[in-house]
Amino acid sequence: QPMTKPRFLLKDGALELLPQPYASELELFEAAVDGSLSFDLAPHEGWGPADSPSRFLNWWRDLRVNKERAPWRRLWDDRDGEARCVTLALIQAFAAEAARSEARFGAVLSPTQADVEDGWRMTAAREALEALGIPCFDAYDVIRARHEAGEPTYGETHFTVEANDDVAERVLVWLRREF
Repeated sequence: QPMTKPRFLLKDGALELLPQPYASELELFEAAVDGSLSFDLAPHEGWGPADSPSRFLNWWRDLRVNKERAPWRRLWDDRDGEARCVTLALIQAFAAEAARSEARFGAVLSPTQADVEDGWRMTAAREALEALGIPCFDAYDVIRARHEAGEPTYGETHFTVEANDDVAERVLVWLRREF
């Protein structure tokens, strides 16, 4: 069965995996070609304006127009919102699975280029994780320092190799200290 990203709902406080919308690779391909993919995946998708049937595909466009409407910023600002609650429930499920396996669990918060340029930090995310007892490392300071020094930090959509190296070195220090 072809896979779109796993999507969950919270039902009575428990995570429920939504079924995959396509039974075959051909169905997935046809939906991508005929433009119905975004409509098929729109239910329960929080990215982008609510009045758009293909809203999750429009979130990058919305970011360019209005950075304050950036989906990850809205997710953390809406304390009772479905996206935040599902995200935190998923993180708690990962942490519980790690505990059952006698492993340790932590999270790394990674800023986007727009976050660094605007000086926006994932404070609400960090506070939510800390309230759950989940250690987290915020890569903002590492990336902001590179940005302020004029060092290459972002490629088209992700950190440069050098920025990844800087973050990885700091995460390693954090992991050794925290765990």
